[in-house]
Amino acid sequence: MLMHQLAADAERILGELPPPMYDCKRVRWLVSLDVNGCLQGIVPLGMDEKGKHRGLLMEVPFVKRTSGIRPILLADTPAYTYGPPSSDKRAEAKHEAYLGLMRECAAATGNAEMSAVLNYLCSVGEEEGLPVSAGTGDIVTFEVAGARPIEDSAVKKFWRTKAGDSAGDSPTSRSCIICGSEAPIPEMPPVPVKGVPGSQSEMSLTGVNFVTGESYGLVRAENASICHICGERAGKTLNFLLRDSAHHVRVGPVAYVFWTKEDSPFDIATLMSAPREGDVRALLESAKAGRKSAEVQHDGFFAAALSANGGRVVVRKWISTTVPQVAANLARWFRLTGIVRPWGEDSAPLSTKGLAASIFLKPEDVTARVSTALMSAALDGGDPPFDLLRAALARCRVSTQRGGRVTHPQAALIKAVLVRRCNEQEEYMTTLECQEESPAYLCGRLFAVIESVQYAALGRVNATVADKFFSAASTAPATVFGKLLSDAQPHLAKLRKTREGAHVALQTRLEEIATRIGPSFPRILSIEEQGRFMLGYYHQRATDRADSRVARERKNGASDSEKEESK
Repeated sequence: MLMHQLAADAERILGELPPPMYDCKRVRWLVSLDVNGCLQGIVPLGMDEKGKHRGLLMEVPFVKRTSGIRPILLADTPAYTYGPPSSDKRAEAKHEAYLGLMRECAAATGNAEMSAVLNYLCSVGEEEGLPVSAGTGDIVTFEVAGARPIEDSAVKKFWRTKAGDSAGDSPTSRSCIICGSEAPIPEMPPVPVKGVPGSQSEMSLTGVNFVTGESYGLVRAENASICHICGERAGKTLNFLLRDSAHHVRVGPVAYVFWTKEDSPFDIATLMSAPREGDVRALLESAKAGRKSAEVQHDGFFAAALSANGGRVVVRKWISTTVPQVAANLARWFRLTGIVRPWGEDSAPLSTKGLAASIFLKPEDVTARVSTALMSAALDGGDPPFDLLRAALARCRVSTQRGGRVTHPQAALIKAVLVRRCNEQEEYMTTLECQEESPAYLCGRLFAVIESVQYAALGRVNATVADKFFSAASTAPATVFGKLLSDAQPHLAKLRKTREGAHVALQTRLEEIATRIGPSFPRILSIEEQGRFMLGYYHQRATDRADSRVARERKNGASDSEKEESK
């Protein structure tokens, strides 16, 4: 379905399609010649904001190249274009093959610019070659008296025939599974896919490279039965989506590409990668009111999750739905992951990348399974898998992580999994649930209060109560809470003498939560209950911090008033 939809929507996505066997690539060097082939200058292209030349996107000839020597007409690397001197040991053979292709094109087309380029290449000296800053993978093209031979119609026609003949099309025609026409099926996909996170810069979307996977004597991409035209259309469209930041999001080793059947200002890429509070608020209000905003009127939404496996692209997920349905799914997802921030501020939308990274030691450790699951839950309306809860709990018990014991994205993930698993409303557990009677949730709240007691009495210490007992308290409360409450008494006694207001507030909160837990603490907490413990702890900490901030602001305000009155 992915290949079929990419080929079908090629014109809508790309506008005017590049010529056959042409594709958009970054050209780093433009060699300028006069009509006789004399060098006028070599110009670096594509300067960025930092003054570096990354290359200019141009429609140039291309062909899928493996380990063999295979020149590309008028748009190849320095080793092919100039030959020695080069660090490439096969530079001389590559250059000879390149010159042979150029001579063949000049003879077939009678193009004067091609002859001028040939004259230059056959007479160029080392001092007229590329600058020493040229990279081995840079693409070099030519212009003659201001005209670029790669744009000549006869040259384009020659390259289409030449590249198609050398692609190894099957001698027998079969029905293309996309367009249905009878056509030769290429042995290799005509367009390599670029931009999918993986170990190789160019990969194949279709193909078989082992004998047991072949059938009826067909080899490699012939097993997919996709004609050259449809394969090229699909490949070019996919490469565009992977280049355009508005049409893809990368989360760990997975790239999610998406597009709509009709033009739509609905910015899904931003909502997934860097959601803005205003945009999310408008989306939620639209969904709550049951109306479609101007941004989500058009039907037809498609998305695919892509990752790499060696030299192949893996399609991990395919979504075919409507834009209004995706908007509704995203609104639901932001409600699911909405939770008060660590210092008590209102909920803020979280990116999918941030959620995924929160359950790993380093962002680069994010797995394809996790990123695909999160994006699928957001766009397709599925439930986040229970394994995400296990992973989040494991990270919460790591004492050295930044952001505290339970970070904002970790709490959001835990909440999302628990709310869907218990069939609660998405807004449930967004902030402190004062009426929640779950012993696990209350134990989390109680632990947060005990931690506050220690901090109020002693300030910062080398080893906090959380450093010593958080893991045990969140899994087997009965083993540690008796000791924790006993150890808290000296701290409370100190507060009674030094900070009476803090003592009363903390003592009252301890007694109220402990009474609601009952005569005994739970012996063992299940995975789900451990998640509730983490939310209780996180909510109580956020609430306490918010109360402290309000009290501090009130005190500072009163002090300012007294100063004004004393003047």
